[in-house]
Amino acid sequence: MANHGAVLNVQLGASDFIVFKDVTICHSGMSLPAKFKENAPNDPKYCMDGSAKAIREFEINEHSDCCVMVHSGGVLLRNCTLTLKSHQNNLKSRLPAIVALPRTFINMTSCKVLGHDQNHNGGCILINSDAFISDCSFEDFTSGAIFCIAKPDNVVSIQDSQISNCSVNGIYL
Repeated sequence: MANHGAVLNVQLGASDFIVFKDVTICHSGMSLPAKFKENAPNDPKYCMDGSAKAIREFEINEHSDCCVMVHSGGVLLRNCTLTLKSHQNNLKSRLPAIVALPRTFINMTSCKVLGHDQNHNGGCILINSDAFISDCSFEDFTSGAIFCIAKPDNVVSIQDSQISNCSVNGIYL
């Protein structure tokens, strides 16, 4: 559990990876109310359709608040639960649970990814990375379950997974 930045920061060699099995990864969100955006007087007006604009609205940088941030190398998640459920209600920031940056890879099997149905959050943001998602479930993401921007040399496979109670889009490629 973490309350500031990514709970799990993956920074490995280009062909290296780390494996997590049967782990629950939870971002508490306790430090989010101190952020500038959360104290703004107006509620944000976010794009409510799957598009590149919707991806740009997420808070993605090297210190992003999320469960998993893959900076370099890769991560394999087996039977894991990733959750944003402990965030307080009605946050203004648009936050993802998982971010995979360019030239990285993520492999998820039998995982459960849980959003917060009262906030602007998304499941996965995959930016020019390789991704293999199988037998996973994505629930309660009001800003979309999976956003993927890929180049022709990226390999992306999403199969046998369930997406429920997600707005904006299920999968945006």
